[in-house]
Amino acid sequence: MDYTQRDPSPRPSPLRKGEEAQKSARLALVAQVGAAYLTEREVSEELDAAGQSLKAAQQIYDLTKRGFEAGVLSQIDLNNSINL
Repeated sequence: MDYTQRDPSPRPSPLRKGEEAQKSARLALVAQVGAAYLTEREVSEELDAAGQSLKAAQQIYDLTKRGFEAGVLSQIDLNNSINL
């Protein structure tokens, strides 16, 4: 190589490198926010499903308790409804 010639490959300026770093940081932040939002939606849906399951279990217990109090169902039936 002839040392009197300049290197033909252009090198990015420090300012350009800083702009690229900012762009990369923004993209990473957007990706993190998107992932956090999706996680929050998933957890919210799981919480809703758990609430519905709890409500259904409470209704089953209440009906079983009424049956027990009316003498139609046994203590075993009542206990089994608690374990659902």
